[in-house]
Amino acid sequence: MLLYGDYHTHTRFSHGKGTVDDNVKTAASLGLKQIAITDHGLKHIAFGLKKRKLPNYTKEIRAAEKKYGIKVFKGVEANLISMDGQIDMTPDEIKQFDIILCGYHKFIWPKTLKDFFCFFIPNYFLDLFNMKTSKKMVERNTCAVINNIKKFPVDVLTHINYGLKVNCKAVAEACAKYGTYLELNGKRITYSDKELQDMIDTGVQFIVNSDAHSVSRIGEVKISLDAINRLKIPYERIANFNKAPDWRSKRQEHS
Repeated sequence: MLLYGDYHTHTRFSHGKGTVDDNVKTAASLGLKQIAITDHGLKHIAFGLKKRKLPNYTKEIRAAEKKYGIKVFKGVEANLISMDGQIDMTPDEIKQFDIILCGYHKFIWPKTLKDFFCFFIPNYFLDLFNMKTSKKMVERNTCAVINNIKKFPVDVLTHINYGLKVNCKAVAEACAKYGTYLELNGKRITYSDKELQDMIDTGVQFIVNSDAHSVSRIGEVKISLDAINRLKIPYERIANFNKAPDWRSKRQEHS
């Protein structure tokens, strides 16, 4: 069993179809040693985790951990909300979670009107109509993502290049520098093999996750595994292959 844990899964607390108990039960049945429940961040317009539900979120996670005997992390997939790298969580909110994932999502509340008109709207239509992203926009997007992992204790950067075209090599270099795992997403590969090779060459540490929104997809990472085998990424470069990731460095840096 290569996959030690799946650290990107969703439940009914946001956009998932199953309960916390469903996700943890499935992970345990697959032989996983760990799982993270990482529902969408607080400023996702349609599917965000609600602040008023956080006590129940915590309660269900801890209950499932005790019931099934595997480690369950209370996580969140935070949202990038501005060109300067801001996420939709306060420092006090960050402290309430075991691990922080972060990614770009379309339907969120941006930090400012400028971010809405100069960042989210252009990227939304570029993606919607599959248009070529200008060099200037790629640079802007890349700076936003790098600032995000530089300023905040982001443990995992999720689905890079999905809806937000960036310089993959530059982002990977920043992840390597600031101790953020770069996700190889089990649902989608949104970069070329050349871009992936450029990321490999930076020495960044990868993590493989399912991004499961349904119980049946827990631990499903075939797409990622195919890419790993195709480009011959050494298994020791994958943080959750046959071992648990080390989450400590990022939190110590921002404590």
